[in-house]
Amino acid sequence: MVLDKKEGRNSDRLDFALFRKEHERGNYPGFMVNYFESLTLEEQRNYFRAYQTVRAQLRDEQDLIDHLLPFLQKGTVDPTFEREFFLYVLFFGPNLDVKEIYRKEAFLELLTKYAQEVSDELEAMHAPLTPDSVFEEGECPF
Repeated sequence: MVLDKKEGRNSDRLDFALFRKEHERGNYPGFMVNYFESLTLEEQRNYFRAYQTVRAQLRDEQDLIDHLLPFLQKGTVDPTFEREFFLYVLFFGPNLDVKEIYRKEAFLELLTKYAQEVSDELEAMHAPLTPDSVFEEGECPF
């Protein structure tokens, strides 16, 4: 079924209204409810769009909820959230298996979309440390 623009907007409004209602009812964890309630209406819409974008890429919404707190503590979940969450899962998430979290097609699409950031992160992780970059003169512990 293909929705025209007006139907699509109505569907988005309905989805947002349901998302708001789920927060009002406390059907999400307290940290999500508190964050959501602290936002203006426009910020809530932006958060909803960013949340929905990432949720649609994952196999299970619970994986997003389980790892959302650090992002909410930083301040806002904005259009860069997709990239930040992907890099977090890929490199920094504790015991996260990308293949278990992301749908295969979504993972491949994100890997292509953020190939440069992934490459830069891998390069930084594997760059050798030089003695000068580790300790200042006179600070070496041995």
